[in-house]
Amino acid sequence: MKKHVLATAALALVLLSGSAMARENWRLIGSVSFDDPWQRSVVVIPQGVGPLDALRFDVKGADLEVGNITVIYGNGQAVDVPVRSIFKGNSTSRPVPLGGQPRLVKQVIVLYRANGPTRFNVMGDMADAPPPPPPPPAWADLGCKSVGFLVDRDIIPVGRRDGAYKAIRLSVSGTAVEFLNVNVVYGNGQRDQLPVRQVIPPGGQTRAIDLAGKQRGIDRIELFYRAIPTIKTKAKVCAAGLLGN
Repeated sequence: MKKHVLATAALALVLLSGSAMARENWRLIGSVSFDDPWQRSVVVIPQGVGPLDALRFDVKGADLEVGNITVIYGNGQAVDVPVRSIFKGNSTSRPVPLGGQPRLVKQVIVLYRANGPTRFNVMGDMADAPPPPPPPPAWADLGCKSVGFLVDRDIIPVGRRDGAYKAIRLSVSGTAVEFLNVNVVYGNGQRDQLPVRQVIPPGGQTRAIDLAGKQRGIDRIELFYRAIPTIKTKAKVCAAGLLGN
């Protein structure tokens, strides 16, 4: 397996006291106990440990002389960390960067000589989680209206003159409704005629219909429609408003 040697300047392990590190995202990802001279041990990193920004090594117990550390990445690439240092008991190395980008780590192989019972902890600096997806658009219920078969015009009163809506959506239940025209009357009295000429089946809804100009408060919504009557049920139209940011 081909090995790549990391730049010594970037990977020099300068031993520190057990004081807290600057980062607070460290997590124990593997450990091995040493008690015999010059051994080679493999620390297997559990599956599910996410990408790491860096590694750090903690020594708990007696002093430990480390000859070499090899990091095996998730893709099988092996990288040598040239170390010929004595780790004092209860000391901590500086962080070892992993090539400037988060990497999955599968194994850490350590060549060491112990001066007594010692535990060598591999600490991983967990990479920042990806940003969460944006929240879904926030729709607010504006009101509903039962529409008749003989009446072709109705009003859904809203009365939210100071609201901040940038679009509306109409949904239909009961039976199908054919919309001929929809007017939105804003809080300041201005009127906006929206291009809605379609048949919406029960359980269906219109697309999000953008409102003219900036985000607007809504006083009422005027519906011009043709209901498609059935024997068993009537139609109901509900309006929702998309809240602006």
